[in-house]
Amino acid sequence: MRPLRTDLKTLHLLQFVSDGGHRRMIGAGLNVTEARHRLARKIFLGQCGELRQHYREGMEYQLGVLGLALNSVVLFNSLYIDDALKQ
Repeated sequence: MRPLRTDLKTLHLLQFVSDGGHRRMIGAGLNVTEARHRLARKIFLGQCGELRQHYREGMEYQLGVLGLALNSVVLFNSLYIDDALKQ
């Protein structure tokens, strides 16, 4: 018999509460995600944080470009930090 979704949530919560390493790993992942979202908001504020397109495909295009800009900034920072560490 497969465990119910509620059972999986309960098991996850028990592991989260009892295992400090698991809790730190989840916290680190959340910090990375929140930092990426903060960067996205800063980049997106160039248009005052608004989707300017009035149709769905235009909004999807605008969000896709935001993702590309985010990935470019992350790549640049990674390469820059790598060069700094090598020196």
